[in-house]
Amino acid sequence: MSTPTLQFSSLRLPDENPAQSGSEEMRFNNKTLEERKIIVRDIISSFDVDKLPSEFKPETYSRITENQRQRPDAERTLDDDFEATCMQWACHDPATWAVLINMQGSGKRAFLFEQKVRRRFDEQFEVYDALPSHGALETAHQMSAKVLGICQQIEAIVEEVRVDIDTRTGGQYNAARLLLKTLGGVCERNQELLPAGSASSTRATLTLYGGLIGRNDSNFVLDALEAAQEKWPNSLATRETDRIMRRIEDLLIQNGAPQEYLTQFQALLSE
Repeated sequence: MSTPTLQFSSLRLPDENPAQSGSEEMRFNNKTLEERKIIVRDIISSFDVDKLPSEFKPETYSRITENQRQRPDAERTLDDDFEATCMQWACHDPATWAVLINMQGSGKRAFLFEQKVRRRFDEQFEVYDALPSHGALETAHQMSAKVLGICQQIEAIVEEVRVDIDTRTGGQYNAARLLLKTLGGVCERNQELLPAGSASSTRATLTLYGGLIGRNDSNFVLDALEAAQEKWPNSLATRETDRIMRRIEDLLIQNGAPQEYLTQFQALLSE
């Protein structure tokens, strides 16, 4: 529902030309609508403790189009949804854009995104690590199904990071280190799981490593690492990342990683 209200565009900053306010990179007129949508959603979602940008107001995000821009300004205002109202106005109106850009800097947004993603990864590792103690009444098949579910969650988070690397403007975070620590955590979780109280002869369940890297067609994390290196050169060139990658290489060899995966990872190591 929308009603005529005081228009956001009537609110002016000291700069009388809001379309040209802010840094050159972040000026309203220097961004396409699609670029503004990504930035606006990133800003507003950064105030939510848990939600990642792609999870934030997807219906509103899809409604923001060039066609919407041609419609009456008042239709952008939703009486019962302030966040959606801000998203719509900031994408189409230079003054609202200028206000929003000043609310949360690109560096702070990048930091907050990294913290959210890190917590998501940690949560999935905790769920996986708790499986053996919760599996007394479950079959190996049931536990393997749960492992697959965790694998899917982790893959979705990695994809979120990859897309964020491709689209993030201004701010930077250590995506390579975040991804490598996640990869290392997966490689360390290749010990066969047995339902609690099971005999050693019981068929073991799928491991986290097996579900994410053990299959022949896996490129888990590698595409995202390549994106980070391309976007932010030398992301993989620090002493810390070299140390982490050497350890991961040892684990991949120890775990019998598919040769194609190992070769692709080693190519990153040599960059």
